[in-house]
Amino acid sequence: MEQVKPFSDDRIRQACVYCGGAIGTRDHVPSRVLLDEPFPDNLPVVDACSGCNSGFSDDEMYVACLVDVVQASIADPDLVPRKKIGRILREQTLLRDKLARARHVNDGVVSFDVESARVRNVLLKLARGHAAFELDERRRGEPVRVTMIPLAALAPAARAAFETPPLVSVFPEVGSRAMQRMSVASVTLMAAEDPSRAVEKQLILGADWIQVQRNRYRYLAVALDSGELVVRIVLSEYLCCEVIWN
Repeated sequence: MEQVKPFSDDRIRQACVYCGGAIGTRDHVPSRVLLDEPFPDNLPVVDACSGCNSGFSDDEMYVACLVDVVQASIADPDLVPRKKIGRILREQTLLRDKLARARHVNDGVVSFDVESARVRNVLLKLARGHAAFELDERRRGEPVRVTMIPLAALAPAARAAFETPPLVSVFPEVGSRAMQRMSVASVTLMAAEDPSRAVEKQLILGADWIQVQRNRYRYLAVALDSGELVVRIVLSEYLCCEVIWN
């Protein structure tokens, strides 16, 4: 993916993006367990404390394996879509057994008991990382909403809304990556009943999906005119998430 150097105030980046603690390492966002090898160049990284960097690993492995197991409808290392996940399931027998026990079949329909708190923990961590990396925004508090659902389960209108980047007319943090990616468009709006009543509005074009690895991981991070900060994530073109902060 294209790497952009931020030119915002360095004081913003003086603490762990997740907890505000002392920086001890740098964390890949997304974690490499969510990606395939060879890894893309210039993966996003954010400043983190050692505790946060390692503290999400088990949950990230669970989510990565869960997505593949659900897609395959079975916790079989030979049948999951990704070879990496097959290797993990062979090595991590406790995790494989946990996912196998979570599987149920009723009237021929396969379902899984999902540890939603662990999935939410990972998606919220990723959203905080993307907000910091793209927008230079630190959002350590609880968001107003976290939505996670299979992409295919969205109704057509909801899918279109999710996939469409929002239009905004406010600038993101000066010097942030998001500001450097943007362009400005001037739009003239006219009333159909009275074309003389024209209003010119400037829209900022720049908030768009960033594809980290094709068919594996993409995200969008944008600060809206309302003051809300929105991060959207899609894992393996299967699980989608939207996180919103005020």
